[in-house]
Amino acid sequence: HYLALATIGLGLVLTIVAREVEVTGGSEGLAGVPALAPFGIELAGDVGYWYLAGGVLVAAVLAVAALLRSRVGRALVAVGDAPAAAASSGIDIAAHRRLAFMVSAVLAAGAGSLYAHWVGYVDPSTLDLPLSLQLLIVAAGGLRTVWGPPVGAFLVVSLLQLSQETLPQVSERVGGQTEVVAYGFALVLVLLVLPDGVAGTATAAVAHRL
Repeated sequence: HYLALATIGLGLVLTIVAREVEVTGGSEGLAGVPALAPFGIELAGDVGYWYLAGGVLVAAVLAVAALLRSRVGRALVAVGDAPAAAASSGIDIAAHRRLAFMVSAVLAAGAGSLYAHWVGYVDPSTLDLPLSLQLLIVAAGGLRTVWGPPVGAFLVVSLLQLSQETLPQVSERVGGQTEVVAYGFALVLVLLVLPDGVAGTATAAVAHRL
């Protein structure tokens, strides 16, 4: 809990810093981020970026799955499940936690880079607390399967977009952050009904059928 709170606090500090320093463009952000052209091939609009992002996502999931099947990956799982037992088995807890931070940072940096090149503009709002909370709620996809985070991200974005399009049709008074309340309530319901997450529950159901 201390680590989670410290991480959120650091994000808030970085948001203020990003709005004050020139290297980030201040509160106006950075515009004119060039489009990607992998191997000299210019991507054709949103569809091209969709295929690129999808390929990167699949590669990341496969890489993480391979990591978890390795000796280091089994040690990471042990550190997450039972740190005391892992330490008694000779596993360096601090080193493996640093490795977990490094891997997650590389994945987040790659995703952020793709986003910046896609929209062509970044500003300090990407460091705001609401987005950080959305990333935490991605856990609704499931924590014990590599497909949990992608499924959780899909749920978060889909519920947010659906609430933004549907709720205004229900009432003209709906606006502001009402849609955030709607998808937040839906995600809390998912966590209560499916404690293992959507992907984790689906994986368990398939395994049971097999």
